[in-house]
Amino acid sequence: MIIITLFDLLNPGDVIYIGVLRENLVKKFKSNVYKVIDDNLILISAPIEQGRFFPLHGGENVAIDFNKENTGLYTFYSNVVSIKKTGALTAVILKKSSSIKKTQRRDYFRLSYFEDFKVKRWDANEEPRDKYKVDKNGIIIEEYENDKPSYNLSGRDLSGGGFRAFTDEVFELGEFIEGSFYIGKRRIDFKATVVRFQEIYDPMYKYEVACAFHEMDDRVRADIISYIFVKERKIRSEEMMK
Repeated sequence: MIIITLFDLLNPGDVIYIGVLRENLVKKFKSNVYKVIDDNLILISAPIEQGRFFPLHGGENVAIDFNKENTGLYTFYSNVVSIKKTGALTAVILKKSSSIKKTQRRDYFRLSYFEDFKVKRWDANEEPRDKYKVDKNGIIIEEYENDKPSYNLSGRDLSGGGFRAFTDEVFELGEFIEGSFYIGKRRIDFKATVVRFQEIYDPMYKYEVACAFHEMDDRVRADIISYIFVKERKIRSEEMMK
């Protein structure tokens, strides 16, 4: 197994992005690599918000993502080791706290998620999904409901951009679905498109399906990302205590 290190991917001057959790929201900042100290430590420029240095705390877990030209997009988690100040220069030392993962999209971190996604198929060419039945006076008497069969997909991972799950049902690439899932006790309703479907070798399921969210409110998407960040930070903290 090949282990990817920071030396393999980052060089002084490279642009990276830092995700920081504040009040259950993820703030994202642009930064630059000053130095790769060793396989697990990097020195970077401090994040700036509205012209001021954004405060980071020792031991705080942050998310890092970056694009490597001709290679792809990468993500990993780090702990803040210390903040260094030399004159007008403020730098942060980060220690990698997770493996480096190659990903498809820079915007979204992915979390293992083993709950069910309850979904129904729908045709995007049908009448608008938000239609209502009204009486002769134009008063709403019933909201439209999708009366097609529902399916439970066995979740495997979740991101702000979509999810991956196992199923015995056959789906087509580009097919539209709608459904719901839970983050904690909160129910999230969504619409999505099937972007990958393949047969798998699993004793319980026949297929794997990957879906991309669309028409999702930015605030809901931010809540999903924040949930992932909180869960990942908890996992990293538990691993460090072992």
